[in-house]
Amino acid sequence: MGFLPSEGEVKGTSKLLRLSTDQKKQIEERAAAVGMKKNVTEYIIRCALGRRIDAKVDNQLILELIRVGKAFDRFHEDPRATIPEEEQRQILLLLIETLERV
Repeated sequence: MGFLPSEGEVKGTSKLLRLSTDQKKQIEERAAAVGMKKNVTEYIIRCALGRRIDAKVDNQLILELIRVGKAFDRFHEDPRATIPEEEQRQILLLLIETLERV
């Protein structure tokens, strides 16, 4: 779904923006993070005009983060509970791997 101009509004005008290399990179990264990597202009327009940005979400990643979070909670549920060292290692590795994907 692309940006649709308001009634009576004509698309096709342009505005040159002067950005530092770092600013350009940050804007492109933020656009990519919400699934708008190929249309940075639309991202800028939506941000500037306060319009909604529908972020693309990796549902599988969210499910993995929930699973890892629940596993991690086991460390805090009962301080007297002992979790085998190998299981602790697996939980922490899973947490690290999942967070690296974010």
